[in-house]
Parts: sequence; structure tokens; C-alpha cells
Amino acid sequence: MLRSMTGYGKGERTIEGHYFKFEIKSVNHRYLDISIRMPRQFQYMEDKFKNMISDKITRGKIEVFVNYECYSEGQYEVHVNKSLAKIYKEAYESISELLNIENDLTVSNLTKATDVILLKSMDEDEEKLTEIACSVLDEALDRILKMKTEEGSKLSQDILLKNEEILKRLTDVEQIAPLVPVEYKERLMKRLDEFIKNETLDES
Repeated sequence: MLRSMTGYGKGERTIEGHYFKFEIKSVNHRYLDISIRMPRQFQYMEDKFKNMISDKITRGKIEVFVNYECYSEGQYEVHVNKSLAKIYKEAYESISELLNIENDLTVSNLTKATDVILLKSMDEDEEKLTEIACSVLDEALDRILKMKTEEGSKLSQDILLKNEEILKRLTDVEQIAPLVPVEYKERLMKRLDEFIKNETLDES
């Protein structure tokens, strides 16, 4: 079965208050190259995701985007990523100094930076969340494979049509080829006759 190297698939679902959305994009690449962008709190799932993807896709540059929202009721903890907050602060200061512009960084702005503040459910079950996430990823994989197969089918049909056209032209060439020397000889003799006649007329 011929499959296209390019494709897109999306899966999203809310299960027991946990909303996951996976978007997968695939483009042509000699080898399998997988990159996953997701909330830091789910970094422990990355190897699992990559194994699932590589089981179904063997080539191409694969980009995966993961979004998560928690709607379940319960107790929550707020985690501040202090080291990341310091990195963002230093980056703002560096840009301010480099461009000679005012550094208007505020705590409010800093807390909006990606993954500086994480909200985590105290009753969060990693195994359960992994199971939910994997089911949504599986849905996205099914959709991208369906698209790659459909595109591959169109590509296969296009190749077959082009092959038929090439074979048709080859057949035409094979039929004409034996006649070419004869036709060329006849044209040459005709020109020679005309030349001889013209020379004779000039001499007279």
C-alpha cells in the first residue's frame, strides 16, 4: 500500500474532566524524526507517545502538539517553576539592554509565560492520565494514517496514468521507428533530384 509522506490528524476528547487535544503533522523526510510540544507536567509521557507513533509511522518529520485542560472538581496545587521564571526574567533584561528599551516586565506578565505556573490536581493519577492521553493520541494517529493512505491512493493513480501515457508513447515510437530511415531516404533523394534539375537548368 502506497502512503503519502505528508498528512495531518487531530484527536480531542474530554474524559472524566480531563481534556486532551493532539494534532499531528507529517512532512517528507528521509528518516523518522519526531518532535512533541506539550505541557511540561506531561514530559514523563513523551517516550510512550514516541513509541506509539513509531509503531505506525516509519518515515517523515513528525510534529505533535498537545493541549490539555482540566475540568474535574477536586483539590489543586499551584506549582511555580522558579528556575524557568528566572530564565524568562533574564531574557527580558537582556532584550531591554540590547535594544535600549524600557524593561516593563511585571509579575503578571511573567506568570503568563509558558509553564512558569502549573496547576496540578492533588488526586492526579499519572497512570490514568497516560491512558486517557494515549487513547486521544491513537485517535489522531488513525486520522493521519487515513489521510496519508487516501493521498497515497491518489498518488498511485496518478503514477499509473502517467505510466500508461509513457507506454503509449513508447508503442507509437516503436511503430514509427522502422519507417524513419525509409522516409528520411526518400526525402533526401527528392532533394537530390531537385538539386540535379536546377543544376541542369542553369547550365542550359
